[in-house]
Amino acid sequence: MKEMKVLVLIDSLDYDPVASRVDETSLALFHNQRIIIFCRLQFMTKFTDHPLRYQQTQDNMVLRLWGGIVVNPYMNLQGFPEPLSDLFGGLSGKLFQDYCKRLCQVKNEDYDKFYNYIVKLLKTLSVEMKKPFNIYMALLAKQKMKPITAKTLSELYAQWFELWALIYRQEVHLPISDPRDLIISGANEVNKRAHKAFENDCEYLADEDNLSVWKGLEEIMPFLAHILVPHYSASGNIQIFTFRIAAHQNFFVAKNIENQINYNLNSIENLIQIENFYKLQSLLPMIVGLMRANSQFHDVTKHTIKLGKLIFENELMKHCFDQIINSAMLILAESGLYNKTDDKYNKFVKDLLAAIPKDAWVLLDGNLFPEALQALCECGHESFKNQKPQKLNFCFSGFFSELPGLCDMLEAVRKCDIRFSLQMDRSFLGIDEHPLDDVIKAVQCKGHTSLGKFTGYLKNVKLLDSHPTTRRIYSISLRITEQEQYESLYKISKNSGKLSRVAIRISDASTINAKKLKELPSSITHLTVYIEGVTDESIGNAMATWRAIRGATKRVQREHLRFWDIDEKKLSPSGIIQIIDANLPAERIDVPLQQPLSYYDEERIQNKLYGIKGIDFTVRLLGTVKHARRDLKSKKDGKL
Repeated sequence: MKEMKVLVLIDSLDYDPVASRVDETSLALFHNQRIIIFCRLQFMTKFTDHPLRYQQTQDNMVLRLWGGIVVNPYMNLQGFPEPLSDLFGGLSGKLFQDYCKRLCQVKNEDYDKFYNYIVKLLKTLSVEMKKPFNIYMALLAKQKMKPITAKTLSELYAQWFELWALIYRQEVHLPISDPRDLIISGANEVNKRAHKAFENDCEYLADEDNLSVWKGLEEIMPFLAHILVPHYSASGNIQIFTFRIAAHQNFFVAKNIENQINYNLNSIENLIQIENFYKLQSLLPMIVGLMRANSQFHDVTKHTIKLGKLIFENELMKHCFDQIINSAMLILAESGLYNKTDDKYNKFVKDLLAAIPKDAWVLLDGNLFPEALQALCECGHESFKNQKPQKLNFCFSGFFSELPGLCDMLEAVRKCDIRFSLQMDRSFLGIDEHPLDDVIKAVQCKGHTSLGKFTGYLKNVKLLDSHPTTRRIYSISLRITEQEQYESLYKISKNSGKLSRVAIRISDASTINAKKLKELPSSITHLTVYIEGVTDESIGNAMATWRAIRGATKRVQREHLRFWDIDEKKLSPSGIIQIIDANLPAERIDVPLQQPLSYYDEERIQNKLYGIKGIDFTVRLLGTVKHARRDLKSKKDGKL
């Protein structure tokens, strides 16, 4: 994905087939790059001889404007297409920035101003605002002088709906009927059909039995085009409709539930059935948000608590120790009941809290809301007094630059008796090169919180030893790019009375002077060292680095050395044998090796592995299109 470039933007909402003016020569400058094309199915079916109507290859992918990167959906025009569920569908890293730049270029917008506008929305909508269609709509909203101000999902899609209605009235609607009536009737049709599809676990809205009803909505179709994607049969007729993104379906299902409750057409118990709690998890926050101003909102919150208890008390959830609180946080955010009144939290916060297991909460990638998290943690702090600190784990795989609300989330819990961990895998792996120093500074303030575990990259490792909040850390997983960073880690491990688990990921062993490295103290009982990009020429320095860090001390719990391939820096079979012959001190060693591997080399390596005693040594043969991934292992306790 990092190699892809945004080349052509074909606006899926425009009637004018602008793509017809894009010729084959426009691709010439990018013949060595992957290509992303945004387009309509109508264009792909109408302009069958157009140069962009290419055969799908591994270097050409179509990015659906309404979803994520998938195989070319236009290759299979016969019959129904594959299911078009929204598999997140968000852009990330350079691709996210390139899309914003290309969009601004096409629409003549200032990129810096637009990007700052998107970053503000990312603070609480860090998943939603990375979806291409939502980015596109945010730009339209800005151009219409109706910038998005939403903080929650229900607010976002309610504002989208208002924007779609505005565009339809101003630019599309023909003055032969009242657009308000058309919009209401069209939306009501979508509401009902979306709800029916949701109940039947169906991804599409229309079938042979009810397409005739849709034919009466030709005039409103330009409005519905913002929401729905038509899929054509081989004869060119609309066969089914799918939502551009899954959240649109959730919004319209929730609207239908709201309407039925408003007009007393059905009961809350029938519409939000307890036995469907798994299915309703993704829908519940939207329902709560849309019902906030409803006279029956109190009944909805009571019903929500019943659902919450079932979700967390379910045997499967207990078995998996699934204490992810994203849903609870979003439900509280949508309810608007997270603020104190007369220095007390609303009963809904306490009831919601009681439905969540109180130990080892986990927050994964998702939309964030600091005020709701603060209410849960502070209310929990009041409820769990005189008990051990609450544990809260932040596990984010996204880029730090795309999580502008992260520091706010950490600051929100600083007054609570919380022992939290922060796991930023992209930062640790080096995919995200942005240091997390600002995150550490955000938590180093007056309060009761303390950092228990950290995974990521810090430019200034000394920060961890500069404040009581971070000084009590017991587990560190650090990416090391400079000698000074290791020296700072060594001093922390020497002075700390808590730190016992250390994982180090060395990006380039050639930048480390093994002779100057000091052995980590014996208090480090769990030691893991990853060394990237080792070649046959750099094996010596890599092994010396491990010996220096490990020293003469046998770790009580874990000693794991792992070599890691990157780019063109790889080991050969001879290099693997050199490592085996070195008899490195470790409990476990993992080494990668590219395939294909000759029978002669495999036999040599396996025979060497059979001679190893007391070490779990694995040569991981990396998978390819033609070769399945497999391992060559040493004997363990005399067994294979």
